[in-house]
Amino acid sequence: MFRALTLTGAVLVGLTLPTMAEAATAGTFLNIRSGPGMAHPVIYIAWPGWPIVVNGCGRYWCSVTYQGWVNGWASARHISGL
Repeated sequence: MFRALTLTGAVLVGLTLPTMAEAATAGTFLNIRSGPGMAHPVIYIAWPGWPIVVNGCGRYWCSVTYQGWVNGWASARHISGL
């Protein structure tokens, strides 16, 4: 019984840990927007070649963090290293 509880606890802890973000770079001057889509305003512009943390991607847009404090969305086709 103790073994089953330990295994269940380990699985639950594993499910609650955050996933590892992927490192990439801006392939060009990259507009970081407040939401996924062209209708959302640009909140920052990333320089080409600078590192970007990709938190997750949909089909066309990725949730990104730039310089450790800018959180927003960028077009997946303009991010190098995905």
